[in-house]
Order: sequence, then structure tokens, then C-alpha cells
Amino acid sequence: MSSNFIVNRICEYCGREFEARTTVTRFCSRTCNKRASTAAKRGEKIQAVKREVSNAKGTSADELKNKPFLNVREVAVLLGCCRQAVNNMINSGRLSATNLGVRKTRIKREDLDALFADPEVIISPWQLQQEIDMVKPLKRNECYTVTEILLKYNVSPPVLTRMLREHNIRKEQDGQNVLIPKVAIDTLFNGFQTKESEQKENEGLLPLDPEECYTIAEAGRILNLASSAVYYGILNRGIRKERIGQSVYVLKREVDQWALERLPTHSDVDTLSIQELAILFGRSQTNVREILKKHDIKKIVAKGGKTFVLKQEVDSLIPIYKRY
Repeated sequence: MSSNFIVNRICEYCGREFEARTTVTRFCSRTCNKRASTAAKRGEKIQAVKREVSNAKGTSADELKNKPFLNVREVAVLLGCCRQAVNNMINSGRLSATNLGVRKTRIKREDLDALFADPEVIISPWQLQQEIDMVKPLKRNECYTVTEILLKYNVSPPVLTRMLREHNIRKEQDGQNVLIPKVAIDTLFNGFQTKESEQKENEGLLPLDPEECYTIAEAGRILNLASSAVYYGILNRGIRKERIGQSVYVLKREVDQWALERLPTHSDVDTLSIQELAILFGRSQTNVREILKKHDIKKIVAKGGKTFVLKQEVDSLIPIYKRY
């Protein structure tokens, strides 16, 4: 619709006045035309999303009253709660539901109504077990408190916690105290030194010399054990310990003997040191360690940090790596 006349119009996108050669021209330039088209498409997408959200929110409780089966979202709408609260009721057993697939949980309307009509409340298995345990409460005169155990058997709190957890011993909160049955504790610590017996045994003994002792941390590094496990072993083996300053010391000879007992029992004939392997291979010790790591050969660390390997595991490597 070209013409020989010029008419002034307002661009629908940028709002500027321009000279148009037709009466239907809407934009002042091709750039404004493209930008207006892009904005229109974006607006259509936004409106489509808003309609979907509006339809989802538009599900009223009145529309759900006659549905025989409901999903989690619809149950949340009826109860006026979040979907997580509905899932919690399903997981605890209070509300029956059927899982038909991924994100396809369905609840019968009659089961939802029974949640309010039936006075019986379904409890989860862990709640049931807790109630069973509470039927027969612990008696104070038949139990130790944690403080009494720590003082009587001279153990640290981490060691006691570990032993209770490993042997699944029941405990019960009583005000500010935690009660633990005496029978279970006395059986668990049978053979352990009590604080009184340890004091009587140490009477008349000379104090430990720190130069002849390891600290608990040093013993843990030598034994490759956590501090709580070291304390547990000290109590179990009856090793003498003594606090000097801020550290607890144990005799080196006792720890060294313990470390030797933890090593696999192999004779000197069955093992080779890294130095012996280096001489046998005609290589450096660093090269030998790399070979052992490459073939995943198990190493044995003895007292003093010396490393050994089983001879039978390296016999097959000698022809391959030996330098003549």
C-alpha cells in the first residue's frame, strides 16, 4: 500500500514520532519491529505460565470433595497444610496411601475421612518400640549414673560412650542424670581395674618417668588407633597410666609389646625389609616402594617404623625387576 504522501505516526514500540509512507505502518524502523515481535512472544509465554499457575491454584476444596482418589497435593489442599506434612503422615503410618509409580501416590478419600473418624491412632514402629521400652522404667537403686561409672572405673566419657554403643546397653534419662543398669555395666567392666583398685596398686610405686613413657596421642600413632580406642585397650589390658601435667602417660614397654602383638605373626625367614629388597633388586629404596605400590603389595610396619613385606608376595617380582 505504497503512496506518494507522507503521514506522521507514533511508533508503537519506542513511542517516537516518525514519517510513514502508509497509513498502516506501526513501527519507525525494522529494529523496533523485531523488538516488538520478540516482546509479544515473551508476553504470550508469560501469560501461558500464569494461566497454568492460576488453574493449579484454582483447585478448591469443594471440587475435591467428590473425588474417590486424591494425590498428595489435593490432600494438602483439603487439610490446609503443606505437602511435606502429608508425606510425614504417610511415612509414619497415620495415613494409608498407595504408590503407583514415581510421583504417583494416591490416597483413598475414605482413608482420609477415617483419619478424623477413627479414634485409634496408628504409630510408627520406632514409636511403638519406644513405648515398649518405657513400660518398665529403670529404678534408681539398680542403676549407675554416668558420673558414677566414670569415677568407679576411671574411664573417659568417649570410651564409655563407645562401649555403650558397641554393646547396645540401654540407658534412660532421669532429670539431669542418665541411668544405666548396674548389672550390664558390671558385666561389661568385669576384669577392668576400678579407680580404687588402681590407687591401691599404685601405692608405694614410684611415679612414671615421662622419658620412659608415651603420651596417649603418641601411643595412638604407634598403634594406629584413636585415643578412645587406646583408653579402651589400656583398661582392658590393665596397663598402668598416670597423668603428669596436662598429658596422660603410659609405659613405652607396655605399648611396644601391644604394638608387636598387633602385627601379623611372620618369622624373619618369611619377610624382607625394604633395604633387603633394594639390595636384592639392585635398585633404590624409593624405586622399590614405587614397585610395591604399583603391584599393591601389603606392607607391615613394625616397631620403630621399619617396613617389611612377605617374601612369598615379592618372589614373582624378582625376575622382572632385578638388575643384573
